[in-house]
Amino acid sequence: MGTDGTTRPLARRGRRAILLGAALVTATWLGLRIVPMVVSRVGAARELLASRQELLYRMQLELGGLDALADTARQLQAQVVALAPRILTGTSSADATADLVARITLVANRSRVKLTGADPVLDSAAAGGLRRVAVRASVEGDIRGVIELLRGLERDPGALLLDDLRVLALEPTSEEHRPEVLRVELAVYGWHQVRERAR
Repeated sequence: MGTDGTTRPLARRGRRAILLGAALVTATWLGLRIVPMVVSRVGAARELLASRQELLYRMQLELGGLDALADTARQLQAQVVALAPRILTGTSSADATADLVARITLVANRSRVKLTGADPVLDSAAAGGLRRVAVRASVEGDIRGVIELLRGLERDPGALLLDDLRVLALEPTSEEHRPEVLRVELAVYGWHQVRERAR
C-alpha cells in the first residue's frame, strides 16, 4: 500500500475480482457438472413416476376386469356342473368303455332286445380334457324293440352318439304270425374326462 491511498481501492477491486472470478468458476463448475446431473436425475425420476402411473392405471383396468372374469368363471362352473351327467364315469378309457357298455346293456334290457356283442373300438378323438370312447354293439329283436333301443340310447343322460347303423333281417321269409327278427349293428360313442398326469 502506498501513502497516497491509491492501492487500497485497487486491492479492494482485486479482491472483488478474485471473489467474482471464484464465484464465476464455481457457478460454471456447478452449471457444467452438478446441474446436468440434477437434471438427469429429475428426468429419470419423472420417467419412473410416469411408468409407475402407467402400471397403476393398467392394474386398475385389470382389477376392474376381475368382476367380469369372476362372472365368467361362475358361468363356466355352472356349465361344467350341467355337463357332468353327460360324461361317462371313469378317468381311464377302460373305465369309460365299461360304463358305456353298461349303459348300452341297460337300454337293451329295457327295450327287450338281446345284446349279442359289445366290442370296444379304438378311438383317439379328444377335446380339451375330454376323450372319446367307442363300442361296436350288435343286438337282436323285433322292430318295436329296435325302435325302443334307439330311442333309449337317444334319451340316455350320457352324451351318446350313434354311428354306422346297420339293420339286417335274420329270417325274412318267416311265418306271418311270428314277429320278424332283426339284427342291428351300431357304433356308440361317449366322452369321458381324462385324468391329469401327476407332475
